[in-house]
Parts: sequence; structure tokens; C-alpha cells
Amino acid sequence: KDPVWFQQFHCVVMCSQYLADLSTVSSICHALHIPFFGGSVHGMHAFVMSDVDGRRFLDDSKASQPAAKRSKASEEPQKNAAAATAPPQRHTLFHCPDMAALFKGKWVSSGPRRIAPITLSLLTCFAYKHWERENHTTACAFSPHQVLEQCRAIATEHAVDPKKLLPDTMSEVLRTWGARMMAVSAISGGIVSQEVLKSITGRGIPLANIFVFDGASGKGLSERVGVSTTQQEMGGAEAPAKEAAPAMTVE
Repeated sequence: KDPVWFQQFHCVVMCSQYLADLSTVSSICHALHIPFFGGSVHGMHAFVMSDVDGRRFLDDSKASQPAAKRSKASEEPQKNAAAATAPPQRHTLFHCPDMAALFKGKWVSSGPRRIAPITLSLLTCFAYKHWERENHTTACAFSPHQVLEQCRAIATEHAVDPKKLLPDTMSEVLRTWGARMMAVSAISGGIVSQEVLKSITGRGIPLANIFVFDGASGKGLSERVGVSTTQQEMGGAEAPAKEAAPAMTVE
């Protein structure tokens, strides 16, 4: 598609097992400042990458307390007092890499915690399948040991300690590459839908730019990889954001 074609959308969601296809559309959306969500399901595992670069999100997680019953005469003074004492609203500006940049750079967490081994394993599997396609070969042409060694070499290129990779997870993902479990697709699709609503409305802080779901354990993991943020008061100057929240597990 011509890049101009994408300008009609508020956000783009793409499912594909090919990294090259995802990277192409992600780069187009990144240049046009259109939120992008891409990923796929492989057996019991789901991988989703989001790019909301340049989008501002208002943190409305602190819900207001239910108002007590009061007379109309006292209602107006209380409103004025609440408005005078309420802290200024702040929104967060996210700077995210597109998928092409993510798979060319270092896989380093932006938060205080290191990237989880399962996330590294899925990133490596995605990169390995891209390597297979570029070299016109398949995993069937190699022994399991040779596949693991190639995955370790890919991880090293992205500044990842090969010892952190999970051989069993990578073997399972590569074996079921392209297969889709409906339950895993439904759960990961629900998470993406929630993030799409946030990107359109600008309300609520996004989970992160990387989300993985392990259907075997029933757990999801959200992590920030290569993401920086700034915070700004409504009508004020921008200031560095607080330290990114640690990776969050969703069960």
C-alpha cells in the first residue's frame, strides 16, 4: 500500500508471522505518527509490539471518590474548594521505536528490571524466522543444536546474554510457528483492543511496547524496550518522567 493510504486511519493493527511485513507497515505508521500494533500467535505463545511514538496519554487511574450527599447550597462552595486544591493534571509523552528499529538495536529494558527470559526468547525466535526467510532455508535443514546456536548468535548481536534464552520455549515456539490457539488469540486480542482504545482516546497509560502471553501458564508480561517518556502538566513545561514502572505481570 502507498503510505498515503494509511493516513485515513487513527491506528493500525496488523497480524503477521513475518517480521519483514510487520516492520514495513510499522515504519510507515511511525513516520506518519499513527499508532501501530503488530504481532502474532505461535501455538501457546502470543507476541505483540506497539508503537505509540509521539502520543500523549492522560493518567486517569485515580478515580474520584463518590460524592457524599449534600445540599445544593453547600455543593457550589465545595466544588470551588476542590478545584482550588486539586493537583494539576499531567500527561505522559511516549517515544517508542518502530519494529524495524527495535530488531536492529539492542534489546535493553527502559525500566528498572531486566527483560524477562521469555520475552527475549520470543524476540529471538522472531529474528531467527526472519533470518531463515532471508537465507531461503528452514529449521528442518538444521539440527536442534544448530538452530539453538544460530539463535544464540542472534541474541548476541542484540547485546543479550545467550544464557538467558529459554531453549525449551524457543523450541516450542519454532515448532508451532504459524499455528494459532483460539484461546490465546482471544486473550491477546482483548489486550490489544484495550491498548487501541487508549491510543485513540489518549486516556490511561499504555502497558508497554512489548507484550507476550504464555498460554501454558496463563500469564502475560508487559515490558518497555527502548521507550523513553516525558511528563507535562496541562499548560506547563515538559519535565523528565519518573522512572519507568517495572514490568507488570497480568494473570
